[in-house]
Amino acid sequence: MQDMVGTSGLLEGEFDRRFYDQEPMVKGAITALAEFQQAASTSPELEQIASEQNSAIGTILAKGMSLFAIRDFNAHEKIDPQKVSQRKSLGTKVVLSLYKSKQKKRAYDASPDLHNAINHLRVLTSEERIIVSTKVLDLTRYVQQYLMVCESSRNEPLAEKVQTIRDTYIIKGEALARQYVEAVCLDLLKTMPPPDSPPPAIRFEESEFTQKLD
Repeated sequence: MQDMVGTSGLLEGEFDRRFYDQEPMVKGAITALAEFQQAASTSPELEQIASEQNSAIGTILAKGMSLFAIRDFNAHEKIDPQKVSQRKSLGTKVVLSLYKSKQKKRAYDASPDLHNAINHLRVLTSEERIIVSTKVLDLTRYVQQYLMVCESSRNEPLAEKVQTIRDTYIIKGEALARQYVEAVCLDLLKTMPPPDSPPPAIRFEESEFTQKLD
């Protein structure tokens, strides 16, 4: 789907020309967000649900990246157009990139939330971007775990659950987010139908012919 920037052509073309190309961890986090809604359900019954949910879930995760950058490193202040002195301190290249981003001419600008997340990363130092990206990848892993269990248990994935996973991770930390995901997944697995009963054992009655052989 184009509305969430997730095409392999974009990832191969756009990403190679961006500031995060030399930062594998950062590039990996952005790639994960951009490709998120390409995830396809192997269950025909869930295929339509998956296509509808992925955009909302990708938005939640992109906002999570912005929230990490804002909470941990005050990224919002660094891109505030009213704070000219801070913008000058970012350097010419960063300011120019921010200006271009406002023109919304890049492929991923079709997604406002991913656009904002990338701009929040852009104004951070390399070390700060790596810290934020590591958390985003960790958060994405927990969301993927939840989605996999939804699929295996044939339950509809809920954007509200994903948002709770994100908010728990950001506010309460990784350990409590993991506990929450484990509890949700356990509840989902309880809804799985029991496996089909094994076929009855086949009994071979001794035939009259067999008796004669004895």
